[in-house]
Amino acid sequence: VPIDQIRFIEAKDDYSCIYTEDDRFLSTISLQKLEERLAPHGFFRIHRSFIVNLEYVDDVEVISAGILQLTIQGFEERHISVSRRRVVALKRALGL
Repeated sequence: VPIDQIRFIEAKDDYSCIYTEDDRFLSTISLQKLEERLAPHGFFRIHRSFIVNLEYVDDVEVISAGILQLTIQGFEERHISVSRRRVVALKRALGL
């Protein structure tokens, strides 16, 4: 899967689901390994179960006291929560 086509990655059981605009791919590579490989390419781990491509973050919504949700381009119906521990680093990465 070309890196620039990946929108986000979600951990599911023993697999990582890699989402592109048009498809979904399963991988046996752990989220930790994917994070190490993809971080230099603009990817950010927002939660223990999610890595997002910052290029495709459409919206950052404050839900309540320090809780954020992201909307990813092409996946507007899905809101992905950001871990409280990752909020400050995410804001910095997005330039907020």
